[in-house]
Amino acid sequence: MSKTLEQFEQYLDKMKKYEHINTLLYWDMRTCAPKLGQTGHIDALTYFSTESFAMSTSDELYGMLETLKTPEEFAQLSDTMKFIVTRMQRDMEKDRRIPKDRYEVMVREQAESGNAWEDAKNASDFSIFAPHLEKCTTQQCLKAAIAQLVEHDLAKVGVASSS
Repeated sequence: MSKTLEQFEQYLDKMKKYEHINTLLYWDMRTCAPKLGQTGHIDALTYFSTESFAMSTSDELYGMLETLKTPEEFAQLSDTMKFIVTRMQRDMEKDRRIPKDRYEVMVREQAESGNAWEDAKNASDFSIFAPHLEKCTTQQCLKAAIAQLVEHDLAKVGVASSS
């Protein structure tokens, strides 16, 4: 096993731990966290999600992926690892276009909108949720526009990107 592959696997393990924290925070928010504890959960979820995003778009990870894609390294990878490296590199090309601060706003708004939806549903009052829906829609449209720019750029240089 190459040194780069070993570092890459350790990096993936660290990323997996952040994702596990995110999953537990989200689950706890939706199932049993008290109303007064939601703000703390949203802050923590936003922090760990943003850190996870930063890791998945970092120069360190980019360098490892570039090294692992060289013919001599790539040939030594298992089929599973070839798939992971290829997919992560493709996803990184898209995600690196999203500014970290924009991602942070999106995560926070999605978490807050979940709480607003619960409040609106319990009160049978959609107007509680409407402003959050508008913000989330705007964030998703922005993310889609960024993805389209990436597809356009990749097509210009002759790279096919299969989603």
